[in-house]
Amino acid sequence: MPVVGYPPIPILKTTGSRERDVKEAHLWRQLLHLSLTPIVIKYKKGRPAALFDKHLGEAVKRALLDLKVGETKVTYGYEDVKKPEFLDDGFYVPTVDEVMRDETKRKKFARALSRELRRIGMNVDSGEVEKVLLQVFPIAKDLSKRLEQEWDPSLRNKGSHIDEKFLLGLPEFQKYLKYLEAYAGLKRKETELKKTLSSSSQRGSGSIEEVKLEVLSMLQALKMLDYSEEAMNKTVKELEGRIREIEGLDAPWLEDVCRLGIYHLALVYIKKKEFKKAEEVFKRL
Repeated sequence: MPVVGYPPIPILKTTGSRERDVKEAHLWRQLLHLSLTPIVIKYKKGRPAALFDKHLGEAVKRALLDLKVGETKVTYGYEDVKKPEFLDDGFYVPTVDEVMRDETKRKKFARALSRELRRIGMNVDSGEVEKVLLQVFPIAKDLSKRLEQEWDPSLRNKGSHIDEKFLLGLPEFQKYLKYLEAYAGLKRKETELKKTLSSSSQRGSGSIEEVKLEVLSMLQALKMLDYSEEAMNKTVKELEGRIREIEGLDAPWLEDVCRLGIYHLALVYIKKKEFKKAEEVFKRL
């Protein structure tokens, strides 16, 4: 049953240092995003666009409520915080290390997150959630520490302007991608297309689903990179390369034609900068 009303806003319990507060908050975001992505892909039938569902964000906030160590008032904008009408209900949460290194708190959060994810259609148990958190935790710490080097002196994260090639080249991110593939049951693409097509047993909806997942991942990456011209040009070239690869096949199968259509449609939307429409279309497929 849907939960009525918006949950309070989680805020990191201050560590006494603004710089450390920012880093700790960033680590929480990394842990949650990197942990939820494989769960969403697995339990939402390979649709990472579900990560953008507002109900998922609300579910996470409700789960974090189980870790509440105090209440507060917060604002997300530039409004005068002295005016009560501009403040929202909020609550304090502990640091990531405090939760992850304390078995009682970790299990409590895993149970809460499982409970809330089940409410929005992801039938994942608390044991699996805890396992994902434990496996992703060290990766999130390493990646968060690495990305801190991209911050400017004001401690504002430059993440939305990080070059896609730079991000993909990070060993920390590559380690996460390998984990994501293993957890969600995704197959690595063969280096040679003919190997992929060599057996009829490998043909079917699976590879088409992977193509849709690939396109949605491209759209997500563009969104994270603030739709920069450089990122768009790189994505266009990648799609054009995929299209040429299929067009060069001597004896394309029906599946190849479907893949060609997906890549071509994605290319059209990106060139027209119709990103929202593209997300909606490929999420619906």
